[in-house]
Amino acid sequence: MDANTDQIFKNKKEKNLDALLSKLTPLFKSGVEYVGVINEQGRFVDAIYKKTLNVPAGQLEMFFMGARLQCSMQKDFDDALGRLSYVLIQREDLRILSVPILSFIVIVVTRTKSNHHKIIEKIINAAHNLVNQEGVQEDGCQEH
Repeated sequence: MDANTDQIFKNKKEKNLDALLSKLTPLFKSGVEYVGVINEQGRFVDAIYKKTLNVPAGQLEMFFMGARLQCSMQKDFDDALGRLSYVLIQREDLRILSVPILSFIVIVVTRTKSNHHKIIEKIINAAHNLVNQEGVQEDGCQEH
């Protein structure tokens, strides 16, 4: 790719990310505390939140890379088991959802008492609406 193509691609991804985050803002009404987005390499891209994650910066980077790795490793089973929809990690008082959307992974943190099924449904619906409205390509963790 030349420099102009790189810039157009970058601007399109940033536009998709901004649109995605704006569609996910209503999740805070469902008990969500944090919505973060990581890229294909597991690097933090952006977040919206009511409450920050109580994890030191160095460990947070490892946490995000781990979420990406889980998602990537699961793609080997797509043909046999179907596409990955999400990964759920339950901790003592938190649920952490990793949802592949577009070329990102959305990390959602909520309390265990929140209905994670409805939250996931809202995330997937928001992504589908974005794909349909904006005409963006949906690729998530999968390689097509």
